[in-house]
Amino acid sequence: MKKNCKSLPQYTLKRLTEYLNILYQLREKGISSISSGELAQRMNITDVQVRKDLSCFDSIGKRGVGYDIDKFISIIEEDLGLNRELSVIIIGAGRLGSALIHYKRLSKARFRVKAGFDIAKDKINKTINKVKIFSIEKLDEYLKENKIDIAVFTVPEDEVEGIMDIIKKSDIKAILNFSPGIINSRENLIVRNLDIVSDFKILSYKIKEKNNAD
Repeated sequence: MKKNCKSLPQYTLKRLTEYLNILYQLREKGISSISSGELAQRMNITDVQVRKDLSCFDSIGKRGVGYDIDKFISIIEEDLGLNRELSVIIIGAGRLGSALIHYKRLSKARFRVKAGFDIAKDKINKTINKVKIFSIEKLDEYLKENKIDIAVFTVPEDEVEGIMDIIKKSDIKAILNFSPGIINSRENLIVRNLDIVSDFKILSYKIKEKNNAD
């Protein structure tokens, strides 16, 4: 990324991940290049927006030729830190946690789920998709012995505080939080809070807006 672009805006970052998904699909089909207009059409945005999103990167396209897909993927993956494997643990091995462990696109994107943790005795010491589930009581010990980049929370809200006490003492760099309630980022800990119900509420508003327009 160019020196004058120290960080990417949140919405640009989100679109870059969406560009990558499209580029992966095109590469699998044997397509080697794509224009900003074609990419914009697939994203349902303007080609001006595409060029603006990519303005912070060294040139990956030529006027009249388009973007070289392999080079495009390589540059974006490097800037997003996706050119190396990141280790992940899932805290809460219920339905959502189990689904994430089974999710093949995580491993394809170089996110390796190394372990799961739960309080349910019928899950402890079992495996889900070859990932061992440990007792939550072993979390502190496990983090002292293993280098983990990301922790995913899929536990009830009342369990979060106790788990955070352990996470804060570890070398974990980021949390993806599916639990109810907001976890605040700290100086050495990045947190992304996800609330699926909020997305449903946004869809509800969009439906209402569309109905009113009709």
